[in-house]
Amino acid sequence: LSGFDPINTLKGTLKVGSGSWTARSLVITQFALSIGFVIATMMMSHQLHFLQTKNISHDQDPIVVIPTHSNQAKSHQILDIYRQALSGTSNIIGVTGSRSLRRGGRRSIGPQDQRFQAPHFFVDHNYLQTMGIELVSGRHFSPDRPADTQNSVIVNEALLQYFGVVQPIGQNLPGRKNKTIIGVVKNFHYDTLYDPIKPMVMEYKSKDYRYILVR
Repeated sequence: LSGFDPINTLKGTLKVGSGSWTARSLVITQFALSIGFVIATMMMSHQLHFLQTKNISHDQDPIVVIPTHSNQAKSHQILDIYRQALSGTSNIIGVTGSRSLRRGGRRSIGPQDQRFQAPHFFVDHNYLQTMGIELVSGRHFSPDRPADTQNSVIVNEALLQYFGVVQPIGQNLPGRKNKTIIGVVKNFHYDTLYDPIKPMVMEYKSKDYRYILVR
């Protein structure tokens, strides 16, 4: 192809004998592939820039995820075993448990005219500290407060904005009179980075962990 004039070939003014159509097809294919490579390179550059600059609002240190594959009682025992075994390791930030990795279970909250299916994450008491999620007001879950496993919740800023709650600490979760807000976390991406951050709720469960997370 180095002997051809691409412009004249595409215009059909260059005579190359019986192989002219083959040569023209090869040149067109070459141009198409070149354009495709340029577009792909631009898209990859955009994606890398997005990943490098996007603020996901929580600690990005590596996390080891360990499925428990156990029932409620045994999953808590497995978590305790890992926590005790790794407690003296200097480079381990924390060990915690969760029923799900992302999105969580959906539960209806809010008054009738603002009903919303909010993701609910059922987590261990030190989930926020281990995952590096910032608590902006209130307090963390505590294993020394039995009521925390029954009626305490931690919500994100998006939930307060959605329902117009100004002073959330000590207030009932909208539409759930048996749940009291004890803390508020800074918005973070619990789904894909492209999805907008929506209202979410965290509840403390001392058992039934499907995943152990080690940071």
